[in-house]
Amino acid sequence: MDALEEELAGIATGAERLERALMRTIDPALEANPALWNEVWSSLRYDDELRPLVQERYRAWAGRIVRLLEEGRRDGSVPASVDGEEAGWRLAAAADGIDSILYLGVLTRDEARELLASCFTREVGR
Repeated sequence: MDALEEELAGIATGAERLERALMRTIDPALEANPALWNEVWSSLRYDDELRPLVQERYRAWAGRIVRLLEEGRRDGSVPASVDGEEAGWRLAAAADGIDSILYLGVLTRDEARELLASCFTREVGR
């Protein structure tokens, strides 16, 4: 989260920060993360101590997406008609799903970027 915040600090609008945060989920520089998260998520069925920690981190990540949408609404880069909470959770789900599909090798990285960009456009109207 700290690395993400540092990267987003220099980006002008909420919509641009949001798009970068989403695209970062399929960034090849972070390629170890999907494998790690898939392992962690698989263990949640059996690890009652780990589950609340992962839930907390996921809520923080999805909450950041919602806040970026709200920042975009305030600066005019996201239409005021966009419901930040609903759109944020849909985008979080889309990014996770696309990341998992990419991890499986069903999509190329370019196809994953294109799909995620279309989800962003659909939600934000840009």
